[in-house]
Amino acid sequence: MKFSRLLYVLIPLAVAAGCRDARLPIEPREASTVKPSLSNGGRPEMPKPPEVETTTPAYPAIVQYIIYREFVHQHKDAARLIRQGEPYWQYVDKRLMELYPGTGYRGMTRDAHEGARQHRAAWADYKVRRQQYLQSIEACPAEDPSCAGSSPETNPYGYEDDPSWNGQTEVEPDPYATPTLQEEIQTLRMTQPEKDEMYYYESIAWQTENGYQPVSSTSSRDELIRAAGRGRRSVSGPTIQSPWVMGTVAALGFGGYIYWRAHVARDRAEDMSAEAFPNVHRDNTQRDAHRHIFGNVMLRAYVGETITGAITNHYEQSHPNAPVGHMMDYHNNDLGRSVKYKHFRGHFFYDFLQWENWSKRVYRYVTDTRNGEYILEWDIPDPTTISWSDARNRESLVPGWKYIYFSNPAP
Repeated sequence: MKFSRLLYVLIPLAVAAGCRDARLPIEPREASTVKPSLSNGGRPEMPKPPEVETTTPAYPAIVQYIIYREFVHQHKDAARLIRQGEPYWQYVDKRLMELYPGTGYRGMTRDAHEGARQHRAAWADYKVRRQQYLQSIEACPAEDPSCAGSSPETNPYGYEDDPSWNGQTEVEPDPYATPTLQEEIQTLRMTQPEKDEMYYYESIAWQTENGYQPVSSTSSRDELIRAAGRGRRSVSGPTIQSPWVMGTVAALGFGGYIYWRAHVARDRAEDMSAEAFPNVHRDNTQRDAHRHIFGNVMLRAYVGETITGAITNHYEQSHPNAPVGHMMDYHNNDLGRSVKYKHFRGHFFYDFLQWENWSKRVYRYVTDTRNGEYILEWDIPDPTTISWSDARNRESLVPGWKYIYFSNPAP
């Protein structure tokens, strides 16, 4: 569906890029110990990821990144102030309301942070309940036909997780971290066009200091920031990319580096899916599935599973789409973010930064049609006529290891 030039990598241990402070373990809440019923007339129900609830306004992601870089340049102790919270939140509030008069309110970034805290706790609880569910499926007694069968996350055609993951655990990145530009270049293995784009935004945030070229002789900095939010490199220039609007809660009210990583991952997912499926329509197709799966792999690798879930779920909740489109996206997001993430990410250590290899694995997975489920009954002239309940019920029948598509089945 419309993942709008999609999104998103966790720094498993964040040390390879030298960003040693970018790790913050999350303590899960104590989850219910009641196991799902195995004889309730059907299979136990897979827990659903928590929704992101927010009333905070949404602004272009790249604008919020530039504001973050402004703050870093204006404060020698920016890392401490961002971790402290309030000084940074107040600055973000002020700058967003200056850039977009008549929008927002004082305290909105603080509210986003509180929503983020609640979401992180809910996500930790969800992960515990999900693991309990998978264990209950594996323990399903053979004589119980109501739940007999293999785990819905086990692919019968191979595509197994790399064995290097045994005993290893990725650690959620520290959302308060302030990595340097060089650390970002190394962590994201940025291409030259990506570096050029980053340095352009840096020139806006830092103006002409330290050898950067003046951003403009005729336009104000705020005009250029707003233009960047529209996907332009000048006030009146052509749009070079589709702008992406992200709610303040989506980056969890933390350090703005998350916006840049999400921006890069979104553009890569869009570009790589178009390159992999050049003659396939963008929406509801295998190309669409590839974009969502690959985007979520990158997003989790760069910003962590919790923030990835917040970003992608918030996007689906806040953007219009047919119920079947949303269910396809939710399902394929989960496939890339959780179900087959360790397969797509490859070797725990050696493939840590190799996003090109991640894309190749996703491509091989999607082009093997055994891994996909083409839902014929959704492929109708007006899919909006299919209700939410019917869309949810049909999606629930698709194993977690299969991707979903329902338009233009042949690449």
